[in-house]
Amino acid sequence: MGAHAHSGSRGRLLGEHPDAALAAQYSLQQHVRPDMPPTMLIHANDDRVVSVHNSQVMAQALAAAGVEHELHVFAHGGHGFGMHLQRGSTLALWPALAQAWLVAGAGAEDGR
Repeated sequence: MGAHAHSGSRGRLLGEHPDAALAAQYSLQQHVRPDMPPTMLIHANDDRVVSVHNSQVMAQALAAAGVEHELHVFAHGGHGFGMHLQRGSTLALWPALAQAWLVAGAGAEDGR
């Protein structure tokens, strides 16, 4: 959980003044391994709750470990957009992107 972690989540998980070892233990980007499954990250740049920096750092860690991944950062969408999407927005494309990514990954399993 780095400097850009959501402060409320960080406090509830680690306490108010965690030591560096405990913070590192819960920092997912520090536990990326080459044998991890392909990963898709989706984030909105205007998320005021969780910094997009977190997804960028995770993507860098995945790249460094050679893990297949995609990072999609949308200009607008805020935090927790889920399936409540405004028609015509580029963010509305994320479910189709995720579906295509999943189908492409399934095809890769059997050599297609």
